Amino acid sequence: TTNTPTPTPTPTPTPTGPSKNARGNIVKQVGEPATLVNTQGGNKTLVTYIVKSITPNFKCTSQYAQKSENGNFIAVALDVTTGSAEDMKAASLSEAGFLQWKVITPQGTTENNVNTAPAYGCAKESDRLPMSIGPGEHVEGLIVLDAKSSNGGLVMGYPMSNAGGWEYSF
Repeated sequence: TTNTPTPTPTPTPTPTGPSKNARGNIVKQVGEPATLVNTQGGNKTLVTYIVKSITPNFKCTSQYAQKSENGNFIAVALDVTTGSAEDMKAASLSEAGFLQWKVITPQGTTENNVNTAPAYGCAKESDRLPMSIGPGEHVEGLIVLDAKSSNGGLVMGYPMSNAGGWEYSF
């Protein structure tokens, strides 16, 4: 009689953290919070934001609006809450921190130059995300992008992070 060894099941390690797509981004849904944590500073929350809506073919509301350079304005409505002054030591946030958006076409190509001057001036100032966001603040506002695509994916990567970003389908 031949003794065949019985295979011993090996536990599959569970991945730490959220799963990522092929571009290395965490896939998020509209309305789902995303939090940026300062892992160098004791895991302090720098900012939590929620993409409340994504509106392709956005019609500009500013009296100074210009024509889209790329063909389509996309408005992203954000709800942003920053950490306390203590949590945000050595970190600064501004609207520029939220302009690290990329538009991915349905074919998977990243569009160039979606942060145009016409995009910045598209929404009236009272509707835009504030220029400066301090510690312990809660703000809401729009970011407008200027893209060729009216559908696909939006990727938000924070400029101080090299760990990918968050990706939303629209």
